[in-house]
Amino acid sequence: SAPLADRTALEEAFVGDGRDLTSLLDHTSVKRCLANLGLCPRTQAERDEVKSILEGFGRQTFDFPAFRELVVPQARAALAELRRPSLLEMFKDLDTQETKEFEVDFILEALRKQGIVVSDPVLEHAVTAYLEMVGEEAKSDDLKAEKVDAAGFPCFVTVVQELARRELAGRFRDIVEQLELSEEELEFWEPHL
Repeated sequence: SAPLADRTALEEAFVGDGRDLTSLLDHTSVKRCLANLGLCPRTQAERDEVKSILEGFGRQTFDFPAFRELVVPQARAALAELRRPSLLEMFKDLDTQETKEFEVDFILEALRKQGIVVSDPVLEHAVTAYLEMVGEEAKSDDLKAEKVDAAGFPCFVTVVQELARRELAGRFRDIVEQLELSEEELEFWEPHL
């Protein structure tokens, strides 16, 4: 997880609404911070798991070190594990030719059909982070030509989804700031990301 957990992204997710790195966040605020990192639970099982993780610490508030070192790694690992079966199924559905691997460009097109649009900076970060996580070097200057096999597919797609959602959450925060949305408006629009 280290390639995704850069300190700047963690700090940006933690700080907001007048908070700073010395603030203590309650469970609701921590969940919002996770969403800002791209770690937003999408299903009831995922929401229940994140809730269980937070309750499992036996505390009502979290400081930045606890958020960075405890909450984020556990939430990231739990969400990845919960999503793994559906991602393996997705791989099988896509692998009609039984090639057992795909180019990144093919995967991005499949994700685009699911509504996940990946910008060039996210693509570069995702491929680089994935290769670092699996201990490989880029085989080509064209990142879209990199290959991902069945074993790596859930990991790669999880990385792409997290980073794409992080970017989307950042755009949403920019819009909220520009439009000076109220808390009620924010709560109305945020679930629709």
